[in-house]
Amino acid sequence: MTYEEFYGMDYERFKEVLDFVLSSIETSSLECIQYTTSRIKSPDSVIHKVGKNYSFLHDVIGVRIICSFVDEIYEIKDWLTSLFHVVEIKDYLKQPKPSGYRSLHVICEVDGCLVEIQVRTIALDFWANLEHQIHYKKNILEEALIRSELKRCADEIASLDLSFQTIKDRIEG
Repeated sequence: MTYEEFYGMDYERFKEVLDFVLSSIETSSLECIQYTTSRIKSPDSVIHKVGKNYSFLHDVIGVRIICSFVDEIYEIKDWLTSLFHVVEIKDYLKQPKPSGYRSLHVICEVDGCLVEIQVRTIALDFWANLEHQIHYKKNILEEALIRSELKRCADEIASLDLSFQTIKDRIEG
């Protein structure tokens, strides 16, 4: 099933909203943004998650903003809240998920559409991408051990981010 078949007339609106959000990020004065990724959730992913009723999902339109340092995550959050109508903020930096996942999710309403904007450091994004790949593998041998090791790695990456933040703070004095 194509995006157009699944989302119907909403698909064009979703693309316009996504383009507007990305354009806003690209033209911002924020120098801390290293890169962004984005997507409109695939029909298969929506159907797997909730069936065909996507109207209540907050992440059909998704943007990820990657920066270098943890303090920049909150700088970006402040900028997003000044630009868009923020519906909800989920701070998985202050309260990581049990898996070790850390990120800041800013859910915004843009032109009647919900957009989930995830903000992470490069290191947190690295971990999240690997964890996502492993999470969707089937029939993992020793899954409990793998999950435990992933959590340990997440904690080490968070510690690494803290060390880099400390170095940055000392340099900027």
